[in-house]
Amino acid sequence: MRRARLARNWTLEDVAEEIDLHTPGGHSGVTTSMVSSWELGRHTTSIGHRETLCEIYGQPPDALFAYQDERLITRGTPKLVTGFRDLQQAMLAVVTGAHECLVVMGSRSRDRAYLGAIEQALAERLTLVHYRVLFGPPHHRVLKDHLARLLRLRDPQDRNLGIKTLHLGVVDDIQGSPERFFARVSRWR
Repeated sequence: MRRARLARNWTLEDVAEEIDLHTPGGHSGVTTSMVSSWELGRHTTSIGHRETLCEIYGQPPDALFAYQDERLITRGTPKLVTGFRDLQQAMLAVVTGAHECLVVMGSRSRDRAYLGAIEQALAERLTLVHYRVLFGPPHHRVLKDHLARLLRLRDPQDRNLGIKTLHLGVVDDIQGSPERFFARVSRWR
């Protein structure tokens, strides 16, 4: 990110002002010290600011933020997922890496590869405990079929291993559900 700024011969103040110009209302709250911290890798740039900076510099996230993301990976801390393909890979990695417990939330999934990976994990790892929390009823046929296959793979009442290994639940309060709250928060900058 610093190279992109210096290539334009901009100061930290110039970047903060440019971000303000790209922000509805004209005030982003970004300070020169924040920009400096992003450039030095002391802080990770948020998704909203990443989008704005990619637009300003005309460069993809990999070009501007690879140094920040690499630091996150090497520290063993959570990785910032910045696109659908990355999200798919991260979700599949969670499923394939689950050995004791797999918790999945949501009632809108229709990613066949992801749902198939869940089914395969449950078929191969009989002691893997699976929790599926739906927010309202399932919305897509693909998910409904997936849930039916889970019930064929495992009986939610079975305790042959001393515990239940399949838990299915529905959150009825859709308006106050965490899924909707998180969706609103993710749009903030």
